[in-house]
Amino acid sequence: MQTVLQNDFMLSEIMQFLELDRSAGYAAALTCRAFRNPAQNVLWRHLATVFPLLKLLSNLKPRKEADSNDIVWFLEDQITSQDVERLKVFGTRVRSISSKWFRKEIPSQEQIDDSVFVAVASALQSHSLVPNLRSLNMLLGRKKGCHPSAVLQLLYSPYIQDIYLRSGDGPNLTLESFLPADDIAVYLKVLSRLHARSLRTLDLYDFPSELNVLESIPFLQGLSTLRLANQEQVVLEQSAITALAQLPHLDSLKLEVHHIIWNGSSRDIVPFNTLIRLEVSCQFMDVVELFSRFKFPSLQKLQHQLILRQQPHAHLYPWDRYFNAVGSSTASPFCDLSVERWLRGQEERRRWKEFRMNYEGVVFDYIKQSLLTLKHRLRRLWVSFPLVSSLSIENLEEIASMWPNMQELSIRAVSPVILNTSSLRLIALKFPHLQALFLDIDCTLIASPRKGSSHRLHSLFLQLSNWGGTEMEVHELVMLVDSLFPHLMNLRNMDAPILEDILDEERARYQSIRRLERHRLGVYEDGDNIKRFLSVDVDSGDDSDAMEVE
Repeated sequence: MQTVLQNDFMLSEIMQFLELDRSAGYAAALTCRAFRNPAQNVLWRHLATVFPLLKLLSNLKPRKEADSNDIVWFLEDQITSQDVERLKVFGTRVRSISSKWFRKEIPSQEQIDDSVFVAVASALQSHSLVPNLRSLNMLLGRKKGCHPSAVLQLLYSPYIQDIYLRSGDGPNLTLESFLPADDIAVYLKVLSRLHARSLRTLDLYDFPSELNVLESIPFLQGLSTLRLANQEQVVLEQSAITALAQLPHLDSLKLEVHHIIWNGSSRDIVPFNTLIRLEVSCQFMDVVELFSRFKFPSLQKLQHQLILRQQPHAHLYPWDRYFNAVGSSTASPFCDLSVERWLRGQEERRRWKEFRMNYEGVVFDYIKQSLLTLKHRLRRLWVSFPLVSSLSIENLEEIASMWPNMQELSIRAVSPVILNTSSLRLIALKFPHLQALFLDIDCTLIASPRKGSSHRLHSLFLQLSNWGGTEMEVHELVMLVDSLFPHLMNLRNMDAPILEDILDEERARYQSIRRLERHRLGVYEDGDNIKRFLSVDVDSGDDSDAMEVE
């Protein structure tokens, strides 16, 4: 046993089991001298704040502020050389500083005066407090529960991989009162000088994207994932987006911006050669301009959260230009397009309500040619709000011919509802690879069940009209759906959530009947491959003996 305790590797492996149980870690550190350092390595690996490190300073004392009665920690005297050595020993153990590990905010008793950070940075003489830091996740701001941005000067590490910085001062903060932007810019510039090639993820949320911050990002050449979420009053210039195209390994980009200034004189097409996933929250025409001025040869997925103008009903959106721009600037890898509502506050929800009341939709034939620019590549088209004025069986057949490999589809109509329940039969026949579907259906007449379908659809979301929700209607609808989509796991009526449990219960009952019939015929299933509510082997696709529900 003594030999084992002298083996650093074995001790380190043993202590891994204590990482999520801090009380056990404390006990191990006090149980045996051999456990002391390995246990401390585990206990100090993940911190919620920098307070435990600064608490090691012998001269750090609390005081109560006269105006607010808040407890603020400050340095009573100069930092000693022994304090510096203690900080270095424990700081090298830290791999992550993140509020998500323990709590979301800093307790009020851990508020630290800005002068402490300046003094510690001076005492460390350009050395980092946490030289082995891998991940940083912080709320920055002046409010309680936030780190002051001055803390960043202590957190440089050439090995850092992920940085998540969020404003804790709220979305209504004015640019004039916001100071951390300069600290963030300095922090990013120092990381670039340290050649932090391990940095893969940078996430700046709810900050004003001042020019000095944006200018620092292109120097972080190892970045693969970048998210910039700006406040509503922030204006982003085209040059800032152009600079991001210089990042050689960028494969995921998220932009949330309300206003973009496009350079009218420049028409040079700039490529984002490595970008695979693009998520943008912006106004409609900004996406059109973005895909008109930039090329995305490797892009696979575009997710657009549409930010409405203050009077959305007064604007007609040229969807033909939208789809033409996306189709022209992407290449064969592109297969996933979704357009969703941007809902961040009550004001935005009000705008969308007005939009739904006044939006008449676009004629499908008007956008059909522009949809063809996406060729046969799309496997997912998901528009979370009614897009076209009406949708017919013929339109569904045209969509099926355009994108035969479609796996997820949501394309909805404003009014009137032309599609009836028989259109579900067309879906089962024309979309063999479909896995998720959102459709508007008229339930005036519910079609009869169909024999022998083996379609792999697993999620069906229906907007039902002329639907009374009676027991007989539920019974007939579930019989039809179950006969067409025997592998279905999720069936929802979006207008009447109270019926969801009833629909699921009915569907489960019919699938149970099918299972009993398969057992009666001697066709048994491997339970490890059966998902909840499924009656056939998911992997084999064999349901030839499935019972027809009469």
